[in-house]
Amino acid sequence: MAMLLLVFRAPIADAVSLWWRISTYNHAFLILPISLLLVSEKKDYLKTIQPEPCYWGLFGMAGFALIWLGSYAADVSEGQHFAIMGMIQALLLTALGATVFRTLLFPILYLWLMVPTGTFLLPALQWIATYQTEALLSLSGIPVFTQNTLIEVPSGLYTVAPGCAGLNFIFTALALAPLYAYYMYNGLAKRLMAVAIMLVVAIAANALRIFAIIALAEFTNKRIDIVDDHLLYGWGFFVLVLLLMAMIGWRFADPENRVIESPAAPPPKSLGNDQSAVGNAKKPALALMIALLIALFPAAYIAAREKPGLIGHIVLSLPETFGPWAQIQSKPDWAPSYPSAHNVTFKHYQSEQGVVDLYIAYYQNQTKNREAIASENRLANPSLWQIVGIRRHTLNLSGAPATLSVTTLLSGARQRLVWRWYWVDGQFTSNPVIAKLLEAKANLLWGESRAAAIILSTEIHANKRSAMARLHNFVESGPDIRHLLVQAHWTPRNATFEERKE
Repeated sequence: MAMLLLVFRAPIADAVSLWWRISTYNHAFLILPISLLLVSEKKDYLKTIQPEPCYWGLFGMAGFALIWLGSYAADVSEGQHFAIMGMIQALLLTALGATVFRTLLFPILYLWLMVPTGTFLLPALQWIATYQTEALLSLSGIPVFTQNTLIEVPSGLYTVAPGCAGLNFIFTALALAPLYAYYMYNGLAKRLMAVAIMLVVAIAANALRIFAIIALAEFTNKRIDIVDDHLLYGWGFFVLVLLLMAMIGWRFADPENRVIESPAAPPPKSLGNDQSAVGNAKKPALALMIALLIALFPAAYIAAREKPGLIGHIVLSLPETFGPWAQIQSKPDWAPSYPSAHNVTFKHYQSEQGVVDLYIAYYQNQTKNREAIASENRLANPSLWQIVGIRRHTLNLSGAPATLSVTTLLSGARQRLVWRWYWVDGQFTSNPVIAKLLEAKANLLWGESRAAAIILSTEIHANKRSAMARLHNFVESGPDIRHLLVQAHWTPRNATFEERKE
């Protein structure tokens, strides 16, 4: 186990850093101590069991090792964290055997809550919270208008931000509800039902919290406004909800509501002579050695394929004019942000139809912290522009149909239409998941290492239809984007002393 943690120390340290920096994951510090406490409660029964190696755990180790390899190649931190926890579980199964693993099933599975994940749920949770809050405001008689995650009432405009989506409440419920169900109920179905009910209550409680904040400000004409302290009041409210649910759950507790231990196993048979004892000791050692080699293989493969850092610059040439479009000098207050790109090209074109902005973030190769799809990449400055709509649109690019992401941005009374798609492993896609899979394929199988994010944008003046037509005309009249990307080349240069030192 120590060797496994040492080899994968970088992603493990990253996970611990997330526990410390992000309040959503603070609970993870308590998971291991709680799990060890649950194991200690079974110490008397564990003394009666003889651990034996289980070679089925090697299949689990191989599967999670491949998941880690793919996640590393695509630089998906959540996938790496899941895979490492899976390898830890597979190692425990291999070393302890099926009987011990089954006896400690709940404490071992409880360790999965140490994986910092869930951010992918935020958009859906924001939408659910907005929809539920809108329904509650309508029922209370307060006039309400919603668009995406914006909620407008007579007293003002509110935004359901990612921090208000309720993910903190969900993780708190996930940490506490299984423990409560483990001690209160005996049947698996009853325990799972208790956890499911608590998750639903957590989501509903978050919407009720948002409704209470808005309604309080509305009914008191903003004389009572707790928006600035809404997180503090929200946690106080959720603690009351947890206490209420615990009291309700107590009424349905099983009579023998402590976990029933398995019947005592007979004491292990004598191993006989010393030679038999040595042979018995070799079995778990062999199983663990094989498991460790399986876990080390993807790490060794990645180390062998690691590329040195690039020093130089990209030459990406865009035409001055094409068709009715000509480059102009412009300084829009809108600009995407791809800080890790090897090259950023931001040009502005004008025709009789209006102005179109073309932004290309180019990557000579995608490595850790240098990717077309990353959390720090932005379509616009979030303090100036609010995303109010996202959909898909299909058109021909370079002679082949491609699907683009169409985003509508709002800043005051102004609106902007943004098209975005990616070029990864020589293919166009707007789906981040597919782009990540293509990135992993390129990194693992010597595919096209270059990548780019292509963004087109124009202001919405009259209506969205005319803005869409403007972007269509630009793409149909413009140069072959794929050809421009393929023709872009890397110009190396000699490193300075400081760069070599770095």
